[in-house]
Amino acid sequence: VYLDNLPSAAMYEKSYMHRDRVTHCVVAQPTEFVLTASADGHLKFWKKMSRGVEFVKHYRAHLGAVADLAVSADGQRAVTVCESDCTMKFYDVEAFDMVHMVTLPFAPVAAVWCYARGSSEPLLAVAAKDAPEIRIFNAEGATEEPLAVLKVHAAPVAVLAYNEAARCVISGDVKGTLHYSSALPPFAAPDGLRFRFKMDT
Repeated sequence: VYLDNLPSAAMYEKSYMHRDRVTHCVVAQPTEFVLTASADGHLKFWKKMSRGVEFVKHYRAHLGAVADLAVSADGQRAVTVCESDCTMKFYDVEAFDMVHMVTLPFAPVAAVWCYARGSSEPLLAVAAKDAPEIRIFNAEGATEEPLAVLKVHAAPVAVLAYNEAARCVISGDVKGTLHYSSALPPFAAPDGLRFRFKMDT
């Protein structure tokens, strides 16, 4: 809804600028923030106002392009991952502040928050460039090791999404295979699906 209402015309009064091509744009609806990332590794926070959006904060988040940008369902947390510097960085959305950084032993290409509003564990699913695995991290855990490593694909995972209503993570690999995993330990197939096999969809 927020993005649909941004002006789109040949002439304009305001320009929401990045120095390089914008690669990601996400909206934290509960907190009314818009976050944008660009090909040069920059991240910008914008606040939804009664009229338009206002620039709030700018970060040189990564040395290379932002591979993925995700905001949690409660609008409180954001994460960026970068394939070239093998890092993920965590942000407090309302405080528009970077709170934590993790250097990974792999090149991350996709990330998604996979916890419901009100959950005590802010879980994050991360996919690696050359591996058919999904790693689940606790963003506030005492260790930087993953809580679980899901080996449900035969090819590298390219995209991740979270369905809060079903409490499941949907992953797609480079060969076009989709997989559903519960966002709750032990991260098996979620309950309540209307099909037993993926071929039934």
